[in-house]
Amino acid sequence: RYHTDKQYEASLEHVVGAPPCENATLVVNAAKLDASTDCRDGIEQIVVSSPVTGFSLASNGETSVDFDFGASAIPFGITDVVLQVVYRGALGSEADAVAVGTVDVSEPTYFTYQNASDYIHIGEHVYTREQVDADTTLLAQVQPRSCVDYAQSPPHLVDGCLDTFPLDLSVSFTDAKKPIAKVEALPSRRFMRIAWLTVADEPINATKMAARNVKVSVRRHDAEKALLYQDGTCLPLDPFDIPPRHAQMTVSPTQTGYRLDQLGTLRGVRGWYSTSCVWNGDAATPGAPDDRNSVMTPLDPKSDEIVPYTVAILPAAPLP
Repeated sequence: RYHTDKQYEASLEHVVGAPPCENATLVVNAAKLDASTDCRDGIEQIVVSSPVTGFSLASNGETSVDFDFGASAIPFGITDVVLQVVYRGALGSEADAVAVGTVDVSEPTYFTYQNASDYIHIGEHVYTREQVDADTTLLAQVQPRSCVDYAQSPPHLVDGCLDTFPLDLSVSFTDAKKPIAKVEALPSRRFMRIAWLTVADEPINATKMAARNVKVSVRRHDAEKALLYQDGTCLPLDPFDIPPRHAQMTVSPTQTGYRLDQLGTLRGVRGWYSTSCVWNGDAATPGAPDDRNSVMTPLDPKSDEIVPYTVAILPAAPLP
């Protein structure tokens, strides 16, 4: 069950949680909670999966069930998402009983990964190749040292060193060998984006946090794994802890409110959780902090740079 996000655009430029719907008071009418606004349709919608039949469950037992929404797809432009499971059949002494379970789930939770290999990490900052090549202080920090030609005066970067590169990457939740998404040859200044729904209303503990961790395996396209350390500060990275995204009405006996998470931007691209890969120009420990999020220039809004790159969902095999 859900409400329609009336501002939703595939680019996420306009969506509940971003201008002009970045404030909860604009999303819902506090005086009439079931009324529509310019941001959110007040009428609740429902999509139903194909029925699942032919299984039983013992008292206090557990089982995993896959629900197929292929014939009635869950849209992206939604808020106030609730998952409701309805059982009909034998229940104890009742031959034809109905039982309903409901859980609050996140709104579409977006993960964006950008190939920012047009920037180079040195120290706690990132620079363009041109900036590094023109600064002897930066050149003195470049690793490996063979990337700098000191036969010239002043010295310069060697052709082919610290150039942009394409990336292969896969995304998984629990088992890196079983990715949920894969991208091959992601060009520099391009990004991939995926979205999912996840449990939103359970307390966060170590087990829950581990289950929602997103693991990203990345390497240069056509490069050997042994070269990963030199390829970028993104390689490797600890798992990302990506919190579920909320745009949800909360009604209790004591209060009514609307929890609204705001989307941000990276290089002019809007998203919920965004990260990037830059060159590791000084052999820093992969994942070392820098100022990339505030320094990198926006992608070209008049080009494919702001269009998500093709992603294979549930690929047959992980990256080799």
